[in-house]
Amino acid sequence: MSRIRTVLSDVLDVRQLREWVSAYLVRRDRSLTRQLRVSRALTVRGRVGGAPGRAEIWAVGTVRDEADVVAVVVRHLLRQGVDRVVVSDHGSVDGTREILDALAREDPRIVVVDDRATGHFQMEKITALAHLAWRHGASWVVPFDADEIWFAEGTRLADFLRSSPDAVVSARVLNAVPHVDGGARLREDATFAVETASSFAPKVAFRAHPLVLVGPGNHGVNRAGAHSHGLVVVHVPYRGEAQVARKFRQGAQAIAATGDSSDVAWHWRAGAAMSSAQIAAAWQRIVAGDAVPDVGWAGGTFRPDQVLLRECWPKDR
Repeated sequence: MSRIRTVLSDVLDVRQLREWVSAYLVRRDRSLTRQLRVSRALTVRGRVGGAPGRAEIWAVGTVRDEADVVAVVVRHLLRQGVDRVVVSDHGSVDGTREILDALAREDPRIVVVDDRATGHFQMEKITALAHLAWRHGASWVVPFDADEIWFAEGTRLADFLRSSPDAVVSARVLNAVPHVDGGARLREDATFAVETASSFAPKVAFRAHPLVLVGPGNHGVNRAGAHSHGLVVVHVPYRGEAQVARKFRQGAQAIAATGDSSDVAWHWRAGAAMSSAQIAAAWQRIVAGDAVPDVGWAGGTFRPDQVLLRECWPKDR
């Protein structure tokens, strides 16, 4: 009965309905046809599970060819108290899918989704996974990428969200580079060079809702209600010369398939236009902490940190 009351309350939420109508019918910055098409291209493998009424925290993400990092990121989310991790795989060929399948066999809290959509369509995919989480009883949704390590300040991520009275919590993003040879699979005790000050747009976690719409890059959400902050994401997008080249090439191809304007994921397009020598030089500048403005890398001051061994992020950092 409590779940029925929750569903009715969400569906009849006038503020959220207004946000949804505005996105699709007033501003027309979203396409309902595109959302439905992308949603139909996602197929859950196995049992989703979930426990309505338990105020569960769900993490949802999409991945493609992230074999070097996906396992440690998923396990880290579970150590942060997340109740379920839902990951859609977009045609990985580097072993990522096999890693996810093995993780799901070991731990029923991990759910793998097949992604058959041609093109990036990131915000539509995350929106569809967020709706899936809501249908199965999620209270909060943490949208993540495979190169993101999520924390809360002073406590575990799930504990922070359960105690928050707000609808949206923003996360400041600290870029990082691993101290490993590119291509090696990251270990839990890996050391990273982490930014001392954020140079990237914040990410968001939000209360689950059937009409929620996640924005590009998980940097925003249309969730009605109070907003606050207190989360931290350590972002590790570049992890080796070969990985950088593949990321740019695949990202540019996926964006081209969507037909989106040239300002969407512009850094992938710019990187894909680089020669092998230019990418090698860019990687060396990234490792040195220098800015690479051509691909949106700010550089700055970094310090070493064994990020994955942390339980929470210090409040004074």
